[in-house]
Amino acid sequence: MTITQRRMLWGGTAIIGIGIIGLSVWLGFEKASMLGSVVGAIFGLIAAAIGFHQLFSARGINAQSGPTRQSQQSGASSVNIQAGSDLTIGNDNRFGSP
Repeated sequence: MTITQRRMLWGGTAIIGIGIIGLSVWLGFEKASMLGSVVGAIFGLIAAAIGFHQLFSARGINAQSGPTRQSQQSGASSVNIQAGSDLTIGNDNRFGSP
């Protein structure tokens, strides 16, 4: 994330937060609380529906495609020891021609 993106994210978050506080003061805290509860419930139901959709659509895809296969292609100078702590890929991690 670049510094510009980070600033835009924080600026947008601050503007939304100030807007929510201003809306709460304008509506009154009781009405704002009720409105927030309704909006939160709607977003919660939407999130649950998306989660169930992803759960069932992923199950259908995996059932049709069969078991997952793992493939690793490496060159002559590649070493991959997954059980230990060493992982060397390429020409001993040197740049340039071998």
